[in-house]
Amino acid sequence: MILQSILSLLFSLLAVFLPVIIVFFLRGPIKLLLYYSPLLQLLFAVTAYNIYPMFYNKFDVWGWILFYLTITSASLVLFFILITSAIKGIRKILYETTNNATIERLRLFFYLVYFITIPHLVFALIYSFWGIVSKAENITLFESIYFSFSLIYSLPVSKTIEEYGNIITNENSIQLLYMIHVVISKAFEIVVLAFVASRIIDYIKPTRED
Repeated sequence: MILQSILSLLFSLLAVFLPVIIVFFLRGPIKLLLYYSPLLQLLFAVTAYNIYPMFYNKFDVWGWILFYLTITSASLVLFFILITSAIKGIRKILYETTNNATIERLRLFFYLVYFITIPHLVFALIYSFWGIVSKAENITLFESIYFSFSLIYSLPVSKTIEEYGNIITNENSIQLLYMIHVVISKAFEIVVLAFVASRIIDYIKPTRED
């Protein structure tokens, strides 16, 4: 019983504070674990529950606190990854060029697609995580991605995805996430449009003759 308690507590702490441990106590390439942190956190939370289920069944509130804190922490990590990867992408577009025109076009096309899709992919994972604590019906990863896109672009959805959306969007925390999702995705689209517009202007403006 004591060993179960200790192990459950240890895995609970790892579930909530794993990103902090990675950022402040790990060095070198091992820091890349941060990108896998949300999935590891969820795994640790489930493990903590399975090690000592009697405790969480008896004191149900602690189980919900564990999963809410874990998913909140994982969501913050995903936000961090989203923003930092966007900054790196912008720097590559603005400051890194190649001498090969074909490679340059492909690279730019990749980054344009990246900026349009990455917010929805990240929020698809976040919605999946919050769907767990919202007692929503489990949906596939593809359905979660489609759900994320449908929130912004009003795509037609199946009955399963519609019911899933009705459940999770009724919670205040999900409504806040939705607003953040809208703001970030639209900001990324503005970056893409501004970049494309600047390229078009560079292309059509008259060349200055010496």
